[in-house]
Amino acid sequence: MTSTTETPATPSQAGSVLDLTTALSAELRRHTPAGVTEMVASALGEVSWLLVDSNIVAGDDEAMSLRMIQDRASSQGVSIALNLNWQPQHWGLSPGSPPTAEVLRRFRTLAEAAALISACEKEAEWFFGNTDPIAIHNASPQRPAVVIHDAQGTMHWCLGGRSGHLEAIDDGGAFLGRLIEGLCRHPELLGRSGGGVDAVAKPDPLADLLRHAAGSRTGATAAPGDIPTAA
Repeated sequence: MTSTTETPATPSQAGSVLDLTTALSAELRRHTPAGVTEMVASALGEVSWLLVDSNIVAGDDEAMSLRMIQDRASSQGVSIALNLNWQPQHWGLSPGSPPTAEVLRRFRTLAEAAALISACEKEAEWFFGNTDPIAIHNASPQRPAVVIHDAQGTMHWCLGGRSGHLEAIDDGGAFLGRLIEGLCRHPELLGRSGGGVDAVAKPDPLADLLRHAAGSRTGATAAPGDIPTAA
């Protein structure tokens, strides 16, 4: 560390989530990838989730740090939440540009490590070639939870071995933050996030989690249905 007043990266809430994209952006201005990895590793015992976005692999130092941190996180049972948050200017592209083949190549490993993926419809189409969260879930070997926010404010979700939708979601970022917060308290509602037999979440607690994520304790949500098995 460069001075005694610096502190290592810390989670936004103890025992919950560490915004890794923000942490790396700040710390790599002062430290090597290996140094940043050690700093972040010291916080992994306090968190359940690492939050990342697609831009975290735009720079070589960020990508190197992420690979090392992912190895540490996996061994400690820390899950990765991927909020696509596509910002082409981070890649030297014009605003509104779709990802290039090189972006998709770098992104693939990041997506394959995620236990939870969040995107708007356009991002989902560009990065996964599909806007259906069930299709994205079934196409990924680790079977992540997937939430897709459409232009009409409906959140289409696939979570805990079930699927459904929520209407009138104005802020996809806030929804994701509250969803991860709820999963920190009730990790069993994530269901299957890797190989093996599916663990299907109970519908009532799952509906409560989604109402919490939507910012409403009493708002209606479509009854969670089972996720169709991939062909």
